[in-house]
Amino acid sequence: MPMPSEKTRLFMPIFVTAGMTLVRPPIHPLANPGKLFFVFVVDADVAEYPLLTVWLYLLLGCALACFIHIRFLYRFLGPRFEYVVSRIEKHADILKFTFSPQGEKMDFKPSQFVYLVVEKKEGISPDPHPYSIASGYNLEAGFKLGIKQTGDHTATLDRLKKGDTVTVYGPYGRFSEPFLEAILSRFDGLVNPHDLGAFTLKNEK
Repeated sequence: MPMPSEKTRLFMPIFVTAGMTLVRPPIHPLANPGKLFFVFVVDADVAEYPLLTVWLYLLLGCALACFIHIRFLYRFLGPRFEYVVSRIEKHADILKFTFSPQGEKMDFKPSQFVYLVVEKKEGISPDPHPYSIASGYNLEAGFKLGIKQTGDHTATLDRLKKGDTVTVYGPYGRFSEPFLEAILSRFDGLVNPHDLGAFTLKNEK
């Protein structure tokens, strides 16, 4: 699925703010402060329904908190790791990156995904973008991403060069957990779930 364009992401804070404030004041706002907000898409005064009003404010509060966390706080609070591009392969419009850790190693499982941030690289947006890990775990904690160049961001990733540094947030996702738990239970806990990912891709090199 193509990512939003750079212009869309540039104006996304405005869209979020507008979506949270798509309201119109009542005819006499001072006469009844409880009727301060109206929703455009609903032809009714939500202030007439106390429970709906509370629910609406809760949703708006959650939306604002999520926006602040993702836009301003996540880069400081999220799990982050510094990696370097150690190998690049290209097949038609498919880019295959291999990343090696710089410092702390990321502990991940097969099928998880990460947010990739490329900073200080001309032509590539520094915004975080999610990509699925395309490799199993290994002792070096290196991982691979297979990326099809179909969107505004992916189309610029061919500007990455071997030796460039990137920031990785994650890992996220629990898609493989049922499979790993089933294998572990069958072998009575004698198998490391990380070893499963490494074993399935041992012939990849």
